[in-house]
Amino acid sequence: MSFNKILVAVESSPIATHAVDVGVELARSLKSEIALIRVTAPPIAYGADAGISVNELMAQARQEDKRL
Repeated sequence: MSFNKILVAVESSPIATHAVDVGVELARSLKSEIALIRVTAPPIAYGADAGISVNELMAQARQEDKRL
């Protein structure tokens, strides 16, 4: 069996970090591409209640993406 592309979900938990490591090694051994994805709740869902603008929430999400 071979895989051309591997998709790995990322977040800040230790098990997700391990999953990225495994995904990278798998992609290397199979000479395949790897893509990382992170899913967040829509900012509109909690921004108004928190008193934070959607733009600020999006900026925070981008910073978290870079950190991960």
